[in-house]
Amino acid sequence: MKHGKKLTVAMKKLLVKNNLDPKQYLYVSNTTDCLTVVNIKTNELLVFKN
Repeated sequence: MKHGKKLTVAMKKLLVKNNLDPKQYLYVSNTTDCLTVVNIKTNELLVFKN
């Protein structure tokens, strides 16, 4: 699995909007149609469609 990177401010706002804690997530890929984040503790992948 790829290593995650730090979230930007816009990504953090998207996670807060979806009732998630941005401190627990890193992003794996950020394309024009989706954002994929991974949980630091559980390695659960979440995909947000734009």
